[in-house]
Amino acid sequence: MENKSLWTFFKNNHDAINELTENFTQYRNSLYQKVYQLKEVFPKEEYAPKAESQWIWNGVKERKGVMALVHDYSISGKRISVDTYIGLKCWEIKVFGRNK
Repeated sequence: MENKSLWTFFKNNHDAINELTENFTQYRNSLYQKVYQLKEVFPKEEYAPKAESQWIWNGVKERKGVMALVHDYSISGKRISVDTYIGLKCWEIKVFGRNK
């Protein structure tokens, strides 16, 4: 099934759409760099010395545009994760138990 009005819109506005797409890609990539900057600003040794590990989860493909700075802890034999996500809309911190 063809959406002729949509195809016409794309045909008539391809330059603006290409520019918007390129600018959006630059915006998204600059957001993802913030996760790497966060890791540099808050080194594990100084700010999370009790964390077993600190690493960056790249969920861009799995979760469509989300990356996280992850801190894994072991507390009373339980595995706990503190993930600081950045997505296209906001920052989010999640704390949850991990099975592995």
